[in-house]
Amino acid sequence: MNSIFRSIRRRTKLYKKPDTIGDTFNLHNETWLVIGIQNISIVYSTLDILYVCQRISEDAIIPQPLVGVGEPLVPFTLRIETGKEHILENVRLGRLFYDQQKRPYQSVEYGNVDIAYTDVVITIYARPIRAVSRHEARSKYRNQQKKTLQLFSQS
Repeated sequence: MNSIFRSIRRRTKLYKKPDTIGDTFNLHNETWLVIGIQNISIVYSTLDILYVCQRISEDAIIPQPLVGVGEPLVPFTLRIETGKEHILENVRLGRLFYDQQKRPYQSVEYGNVDIAYTDVVITIYARPIRAVSRHEARSKYRNQQKKTLQLFSQS
């Protein structure tokens, strides 16, 4: 199972269409299927993408993980103009960002990468962040304070 999936870095010229999820390519006489995107970076005139790939030549039965009951992921499209590559740093996976209505989201995974004229268009999936109620936050704070006071009183 370890040899079925692999992270593969592919570099293309900035304005050439990169591989997208669902595309296949050959590398070292093996055919790989792109099933995800781990990282994207732009360095000068090169688009550098780290893909999650599956080897097509091997047939394996892999149990599907149970899907959580959480909220569905929300897709966001980010258009990066030439010369504005620094914007990509603000939407790395796991980072907090806000939509136009000022609602907080955490980026979870990259969806797709495409080229539109001279712009790089990236789809990012994010989950909404929900605030904890004030009552629950206070009770957690009190519990934490009690624990620290007990530690000091025992020593």
